[in-house]
Amino acid sequence: MIELGTAECALLTDPGLVMWGYAARLSLGERTHDTLYVKAACFQTRGQHAFFLVTMDLLDVPLDFPQSIEQRLCSTLRRANITVQMVSSHTHAAPSLVATEPQNQTFVAIVIEKIAETCVAAYRRLQPVVRTARWSGEMDQFGAIRRQGKVTPLPLHVQAFYADAEHANPILVLFHLPCHPTVLSAANLRYSAEWPGVARSVIEAHFGDGTQSLFLNGAAGDISTRQTRRAQDFDEMERFGLRAGQVVLATMAKAPDFTVDNPNLVVASSLVTLRPAARIHLAALRDVLNRPCVDQRTAETLTQAMNGYDVVHAADVSDVQIPLRVWYFPGVGLFAFWPGEPFSTFQQLLDAEVSLPIALVGYGGCVGYLPDVTPYQDPSYEVLMSVYGQEGARELLVVTKRLVHELFANQPPNQPQGGV
Repeated sequence: MIELGTAECALLTDPGLVMWGYAARLSLGERTHDTLYVKAACFQTRGQHAFFLVTMDLLDVPLDFPQSIEQRLCSTLRRANITVQMVSSHTHAAPSLVATEPQNQTFVAIVIEKIAETCVAAYRRLQPVVRTARWSGEMDQFGAIRRQGKVTPLPLHVQAFYADAEHANPILVLFHLPCHPTVLSAANLRYSAEWPGVARSVIEAHFGDGTQSLFLNGAAGDISTRQTRRAQDFDEMERFGLRAGQVVLATMAKAPDFTVDNPNLVVASSLVTLRPAARIHLAALRDVLNRPCVDQRTAETLTQAMNGYDVVHAADVSDVQIPLRVWYFPGVGLFAFWPGEPFSTFQQLLDAEVSLPIALVGYGGCVGYLPDVTPYQDPSYEVLMSVYGQEGARELLVVTKRLVHELFANQPPNQPQGGV
């Protein structure tokens, strides 16, 4: 049996912070539209290892954040065996954690304190989990492969954790959906959790104060609302978020695909080294760069990529070492945590690996786009801006598959019970 505790903390945002996510945005943030949150879930396993899952309403996670938080928690809680897995929603309407301006560095220090505070609060609220359930579904007409202009069904994974054998409301709902939170445009200067924040509110309002909801963005490097949104304003953001929350609740109203009593959690990890992709000469792509784009916005971003290519692929870009983790709830499903922005293809490739559902969770470290092709195959903005390229993404895929199969070999799955 695992124990679980949850907590949340608001991130107070001052005017004048550098925002994160749009190269075309040059002005500073003005004020808050809706509250940004840090949310944490602490899973303590039978082996007394505490695994923290932290989600933030920010663009991404600096690579040094998790280790810094782990050190703080080990000191504060006076214990070892602590692992922190951090992910972000990837909202493009929040302050930057990498900007060097003094006001943003002050914000960074506040964020670190709030993350640690939220994790400690979650740890203090540990209680036994008697049951977990998993649902899988699809979200139609929500996102598109933006560089192709192709609207496509998006995979939806939902997992709920219960502390009451009488099937009361869950204490935690994880929902995983791969799509950029970019309904709002670069012209927006108000801080917002975007549509994932709205969706969370819908879920939590339905179940009441005892339930926390955490959003996990997926393999969304090439997926956004560019071809499905009707406008880029807060009303449209609300419409997307309301629909996402309602679909999650409608999915949970059905019998689960898998449910397990007294669940367990097993985590496998491996260090992966990502090396910068070989630089190219844009002149060699002249013919393909001149192909018509699917829409004006895609054409604009391609121009941005060509203008900024040399800066992004600077000579001082170096190797990075990433702790890649797979969380396995035997009999229910898995979560594979990647840094950066994996393309949707990698979710599809993982789907075929094992019989249980795998959710590929992105945005757990600032390494940028992780494409499934090279610039010579597809010189889109996302592919040209990828520092670690297709090679880096393929390395992450190989290691993820290995970890998944090691988990299945060493931890036979619990017998799933089907619907409840």
